[in-house]
Amino acid sequence: MMKSLFLAALFMLGLVKVTMAAEPTRLAIEVDTDKMQYRVCLHFESNELEYDALDLVPPATGFAPRRVRAFLKDASGKAIPCGNTDGGYSSYEMYSGSPLFKSSFKKAPASKVLFSEWYSFQDLLRGFGLASGVSPDRWGSLQLKFAVAVQGKSPSRVTGESEWIFLSPAARRALGGG
Repeated sequence: MMKSLFLAALFMLGLVKVTMAAEPTRLAIEVDTDKMQYRVCLHFESNELEYDALDLVPPATGFAPRRVRAFLKDASGKAIPCGNTDGGYSSYEMYSGSPLFKSSFKKAPASKVLFSEWYSFQDLLRGFGLASGVSPDRWGSLQLKFAVAVQGKSPSRVTGESEWIFLSPAARRALGGG
């Protein structure tokens, strides 16, 4: 009770601000394992929201968008470390001209649904084998995590992740493993 009165007094004095989160936005990652591609789908609750378009596009051909991360496990289910293992891996970090701190907010579409282009696992994982020291023929499964900045009443980041994707021998060969 005393804590509530104290917070109410601070609020009335303007020392505590209450901010509303941006309207709910959902992010889903669609995966085509046959073509070894993925794309992002954003579902906006309102078309008054804006999203950072730079989060959804690669900085150049052959690289991944800046907010996608890959997590890999070997055939026994053990995580394959590579650099910042908690943060996953992305070929985006190899691109020297990456606009990491730039943003380009665009209005949500009238349909309230936005699909990114299809992106390849090969582009996302470019350099992973070399950086981790583990060749693609030893990779067992892959999980993708994506984040996109969204702003409405206040800025926020919407995130999503795929299920773990089994990498068949053919997929591992296509990714560069024997």
